[in-house]
Amino acid sequence: MPENINFETAYYYDTLKIGITVPSILRFNDLITEVDAKVDTGASFCIFERRHGEHLGIDIESGHLESFSTAAGISKPTVTN
Repeated sequence: MPENINFETAYYYDTLKIGITVPSILRFNDLITEVDAKVDTGASFCIFERRHGEHLGIDIESGHLESFSTAAGISKPTVTN
């Protein structure tokens, strides 16, 4: 017998955009910033543009350099906090 799954909130993303793009809120301490985020269900990390971290008052340069591998190759080192 099939089961029904119900959710409190449903979001219908724009199917005309490449990938799944959803509006998201990033919060750090008392600061928030709104971004459009791409959803990658198999990703191990969430990566956002530097400007979003700076808007939240995060000291980007105090983070650790990381390299990330993708199907397209290895990225330039990225700072992670």
